[in-house]
Amino acid sequence: MGHLAAPEFYEAIAARLKMCDAILYEGVKGAATRILTSAYELAGSSSRLGLVTQNDALPLVRLPGTLIHADLSGQEFDRGWRQIPILHRLLVYLLAPIVGLVLRFGGTKQLLAQGPRVDDLSAEEAYGDENSGWDAIDRVIVDLRDRHLVGVLRRFFEEHRSQRYDRRCCFRRTPHPCCSSRAHEWLRLPRRAR
Repeated sequence: MGHLAAPEFYEAIAARLKMCDAILYEGVKGAATRILTSAYELAGSSSRLGLVTQNDALPLVRLPGTLIHADLSGQEFDRGWRQIPILHRLLVYLLAPIVGLVLRFGGTKQLLAQGPRVDDLSAEEAYGDENSGWDAIDRVIVDLRDRHLVGVLRRFFEEHRSQRYDRRCCFRRTPHPCCSSRAHEWLRLPRRAR
């Protein structure tokens, strides 16, 4: 899901979530993610933009149904993050707050909130050249987390196999895939156009 959007976007999601018996949610609380999320947190604190962060608009305590954390723990994420080359980590640590400040003071609502939608990208669109030097970041932020999500989904459906659940799509803001192409392979789900 997009971490920063117009309030109406999150209101529409909240309305859809009211129909759910169980919600599997993502979110990592850890040392590395505090810095990584600073870009949208800084931009979201600008009243000029009229945007809100996902955490402010959809606090977990207000979500209906059974809530299941389907993401890595902070320690698991930080362990994966330490596998990324130090130069790349330092650049991200340096650039995330700068991007947040630029968006906060110079960004526009149209730029930041354009086109949030339910989406899924092809592997080529989502990953491109996996030898670009930034692929280690994708492996942690996307692949490692998606592998964990797939495990949680498998356990959930195993434990509730006698119950009927509608499978709802998660929400992400482009250009990030909702579930990576690899997650579909790991879960052995057929890929469909959305």
